[in-house]
Amino acid sequence: MAGLARSIGPWMTGIRWVARGSALLLFALVVLFAIGEGLPNPLTVSAVVNVQCLAFVILLAGLIAGWRWEGLGAGLVLGGLLLFHLVNFISAGRLAGGLFPVFFIPGVLFLVCFLIDRKKPKAEDA
Repeated sequence: MAGLARSIGPWMTGIRWVARGSALLLFALVVLFAIGEGLPNPLTVSAVVNVQCLAFVILLAGLIAGWRWEGLGAGLVLGGLLLFHLVNFISAGRLAGGLFPVFFIPGVLFLVCFLIDRKKPKAEDA
């Protein structure tokens, strides 16, 4: 197992930075969109939209948390995105389109980093 950890080391750095970069880019895109379009008023929109907004806030928290805690970030991103798609499927009969599937990229990459880091031998084990 030590050989795997050594051979994957340079790849892990790249995967980790692609995950972080895509998370930062998507977070910035959402912030710019929110500034340009404004946030929905939770008192005037439907319950479905409120649940989707909550799911999206969870996703956004995961994009930020993934920079430090990849497992937590992956769980929040993927969980929030799955909840968002589930609510959209139940209410509209289809998955959300547009740019929404792109949000899976940092979530999956954070998950890969987390899972590979768990498999690395500790310094005292090597």
